[in-house]
Amino acid sequence: MGQTKKDEILRDLGRDIANNEHIWQRTQFGLWIEGSYEYDGEAKYKATKKFIETNWNNHKKMRTFVIRNFTEVIAEEFSISYGYAQKCIVELYGNKENLATYTNQLIVDAIDQFKN
Repeated sequence: MGQTKKDEILRDLGRDIANNEHIWQRTQFGLWIEGSYEYDGEAKYKATKKFIETNWNNHKKMRTFVIRNFTEVIAEEFSISYGYAQKCIVELYGNKENLATYTNQLIVDAIDQFKN
């Protein structure tokens, strides 16, 4: 029997995403938010930069931004829907502390990428 998309996500991310700063998804996340996946990447870059410059100190908005964009990049990379990507991430990494730690790491990555 072949691997499911959920199995592929687990294989590529591993169980301990919060403590693995070198997983490729962090790099892909950075490329995603800067617009490298987009046909009109410059527009995405400008929109992301403006959002982060305006909201970098608003944890709730940054958390929402990171979760949405991370889920979108997982959906894109694994050719699955946004909803299924979200379901897989929550099922595989449902430990709220682990997810919060990783989300906070991605927030720092996004701010560092656009505030400097």
